[in-house]
Amino acid sequence: MVAVNYEFVIAEWQRSRLALRAASVLTQSGLAADSISRAYYAILHAAKAALWTRGISVHRHNAVGQLLNQHFIHPGTMEREWLDVFRRARVTRTTADYDVRVNFTFAEAETRYRQAQAFCDRINRYLLDEGFAAAELG
Repeated sequence: MVAVNYEFVIAEWQRSRLALRAASVLTQSGLAADSISRAYYAILHAAKAALWTRGISVHRHNAVGQLLNQHFIHPGTMEREWLDVFRRARVTRTTADYDVRVNFTFAEAETRYRQAQAFCDRINRYLLDEGFAAAELG
């Protein structure tokens, strides 16, 4: 039996919700690259919350995707599309944060925000299925 660290699940989940909120504000403010970055971090922290339910602590970004695949996608707990969303968000975030030559549009930021929102909704459903109370998740 895996020991679930509820404190870390909730902390990662709350960080995810804050990043998603920031992505929304940044998108509406026309700050597309920053919104894309925050949307990725919403996904990252949501994925880390899910991993904590399996007792898995991870810090490296690429390891989060690998572990998401190993513990959730491959066994069929979650659908493959969510791994694809994670990977695309990671690549786009890297470009948004480090390639100053790229100018992202409102539409691109809006798309990444919507994908992050859908990813977080899926993790929320998983956490509820795992017995977390809606009040705990906010």
